[in-house]
Amino acid sequence: ASISSSTFALGNAGNVTVTAPIISMDNASIKATAEKDSSGNAGAVTMNSSNLSIFNGGTISSSTQSKAYGNAGTVLVNVDNLLVDGQHNLAYTGIFTDSYSNYDAHGVDLNYGDAESIKVTAKTLTLLDSGKISSSTWSAGKAGDVLINTNQLLISGVDTGLFAAAEQTSSGQTGHIAVNANMINLMNHGKISLQNDATVSNPTTIKTGLISISSPDIDLKDSAITAE
Repeated sequence: ASISSSTFALGNAGNVTVTAPIISMDNASIKATAEKDSSGNAGAVTMNSSNLSIFNGGTISSSTQSKAYGNAGTVLVNVDNLLVDGQHNLAYTGIFTDSYSNYDAHGVDLNYGDAESIKVTAKTLTLLDSGKISSSTWSAGKAGDVLINTNQLLISGVDTGLFAAAEQTSSGQTGHIAVNANMINLMNHGKISLQNDATVSNPTTIKTGLISISSPDIDLKDSAITAE
C-alpha cells in the first residue's frame, strides 16, 4: 500500500500530508519523488499523529533523481510516540530523504538536487532492529540534515539509528545530525552516524558535516556515535 506524489516534468510534485490519531505502516510507503527525467522538486511529506508505527519495510520518504536541480522535499514528523521497527528485514524501514545519481551516456551525473532535511518532533522515539532515520546522497547534490527533538530516544539493534551519509558516487556533501533529548539510550550496536565515503578531485570543496547532541542523560552500551 502506498500514498505518493511525483513529478516527471518541469513542475514540482505536490506535498503529502497525513493526519490521524494512530498510523501503522507495515511494509507500506508514503513518499514524494522527483523522478529520473524530471527537473522539478519533490514535495514535502508531513505526518501528524499521536502514535506512528513503521514496521517491516515501511517507509516515509522524499527523494530526487532529477535531471537538473530538482530537490527532494523536507520530511516533517510531528507525533507523541514514534516507533520504527525494521524487524531485521533486509528492506529499508524508516524515514528517509535521498538524492540519487542520474547519469547520462557519458557517465556525467545530471542530478544536482539536494536531499533536504528530516525533522522529527516526538515525546518518545524508538528505533529497533534495522529501523532508520536517514538522509543520504549518491549524486552531485547534498544530503539533508537529520533533526530530532524528543523527550526519550531509544536506539537498539545492528544497522539501526540516525544516519547522514555521502556515498562513494556523490560530491561529498553530508548533512548534519542534531539531537535534542532529555534521555538518550543507545544499545545493542545502535548508532548515530555521519559518514562520508566520497572520492572527489578537490577535497577542499567538501563541507564537513557535524553531529550535535544535547541531553542531560546519555547511556551507551555496545553502541556508537561516529563521524567518519
